[in-house]
Amino acid sequence: PAISRITIVVDGDSRILEQIILQTAKLIETRKIFALDQAHSLLRELLLIKLAANEENRGSIREVAEIYKAKIIDLSPTSMVLELTGEPEKIDGFLDVLRQYEILEMCRTGITALARGVNQETDSSRS
Repeated sequence: PAISRITIVVDGDSRILEQIILQTAKLIETRKIFALDQAHSLLRELLLIKLAANEENRGSIREVAEIYKAKIIDLSPTSMVLELTGEPEKIDGFLDVLRQYEILEMCRTGITALARGVNQETDSSRS
């Protein structure tokens, strides 16, 4: 309960990754650092998006939500809130389709990740 996990996504070469790991390791609060290989990890993002919705467009928004397997988590006479969890590319595609509607608010978490299977380095129960 007293420990938080932070995921940092880096776009760069191994030298940049090594520098980030070395600098982060110097922080007193840091307990453990490890790099995840994208090919052997599960990456997900969460999107909450509020759209202006009326009787004319509510059905088409619902169809888009069904195709992407998004959940409608709130509905009012003038708006809908959708929730979608998935890989970043799926979230990007969903947003591209929804841009034809009026987006009132949007929150996107950014990537969070876990290694696939049992991994001695990242398994927190072994710390």
